[in-house]
Amino acid sequence: MTSVTRIDFDEIDSTQLEVRRRLEPSPAQPPFLVCARKQTAGRGRMGRSWSGAPGATLMCSIWCPTPGAPTDTVALTPLAAGVGVIEWLDQWAPGLMLKWPNDILAPTGGKIAGILCEGIWQNQELAGTIVGIGINVRRPPDAESIEANGRPVSALADLCNPDWHALNHNLTTLADSICQDIDQLLQGNTSNLIDTVNQRLARTARAVRLMRFESENTLGYIEGVSARGHLLFRHVEDGRIEEIASGELILPDQGIEGYPQKGTARASDG
Repeated sequence: MTSVTRIDFDEIDSTQLEVRRRLEPSPAQPPFLVCARKQTAGRGRMGRSWSGAPGATLMCSIWCPTPGAPTDTVALTPLAAGVGVIEWLDQWAPGLMLKWPNDILAPTGGKIAGILCEGIWQNQELAGTIVGIGINVRRPPDAESIEANGRPVSALADLCNPDWHALNHNLTTLADSICQDIDQLLQGNTSNLIDTVNQRLARTARAVRLMRFESENTLGYIEGVSARGHLLFRHVEDGRIEEIASGELILPDQGIEGYPQKGTARASDG
């Protein structure tokens, strides 16, 4: 596979938006990578902002063309990207975990990287996916305000002595790998991906919260990921296992009050 073309910016509004602008004439373009030292209007999943200071954050977006891709690969794409980032970072910070569907956590549980996948459609077919990646090399300036909202933050500097310039230079290798992994999904080679996801999946022995549809808040346990890339979620109340296609997991450091570890009765049960 041909290496992706790389485009660099010192400052930009958003690498994700820049990819979209470059695809406006036609999405029938080979893979390319947009990187920035600083972005002023970056965003993550669920519309959250994602900014970064030069030398403190790696920020890039990858165009992965997948013309004619079956729609059932959509849920697998962020998992493939997440595994790609983890395996790329293993050489500097081994032991990272994937929080379904698209966050990378340090062994301590703090978020070290985030991934935003956006499908580009043409004539009702998936033309490809924009894979946006943000990696904390050092703790971001707004880490305290993020943690105040119950979302622990981590950075590579908490685990190793990272060289931002070397990491940034190596982003092309990461982009090549992710494009190849996504291409493998189109060939139907999904079993290795699911096995790796389940090996690297962030789990907890205590109940977690699943947020869906803004108003729905469900307690349960993480059982794994299905062959379709959906979360296998066991409900606390009745033990029912449900495949979850979309949502956000809240992994509390100390678990949910009143809900002990798996295999033990609730405190209120006789």
